[in-house]
Amino acid sequence: MDARTPTTYFYDQHQRTRMAMEQLRGRLDDLLIRIQSLKEEQARTPAHQQIIEDEIDKAELEHYTEVSKQNALRVVEAFSYGKPTDARDAVLEALDWKAFARVHPYMIDAGENMENQVFGEE
Repeated sequence: MDARTPTTYFYDQHQRTRMAMEQLRGRLDDLLIRIQSLKEEQARTPAHQQIIEDEIDKAELEHYTEVSKQNALRVVEAFSYGKPTDARDAVLEALDWKAFARVHPYMIDAGENMENQVFGEE
C-alpha cells in the first residue's frame, strides 16, 4: 500500500469501527431474540407487561441508532471515496430512513383511527 493514501492511515480505524458494528449487531440480534420470546409469553401482571413494553421500546431505539450510524458511515464513505452520485444516493437513503422512522408511529395511529372509523370501536 502507498503511504500517501488515506486508507493507510485510517485502515485500522475503519476496521475497528466495522468490528464494533459487528459486535453491536450481535448484541442486537440477541436482544431481538429475547424480545421475541418475551412477546410470546403472556403478561401475567401489569408490571410484567410494562417491563415487556419497555424492553421493546429499548430494542427499537437501539435498532434506530444502529441503522442511523450505518447510514452515516455510508454517507461519509461515499463522500470520501465514491462518486458524487454515490454520495447523493447515500444521503437520500439516510434521509429516507430518518423520515420513515419518524413518521411510522404517526402512520400507525392514523391507520388505527381509520380502522375505528370504518369498523367502529371494539
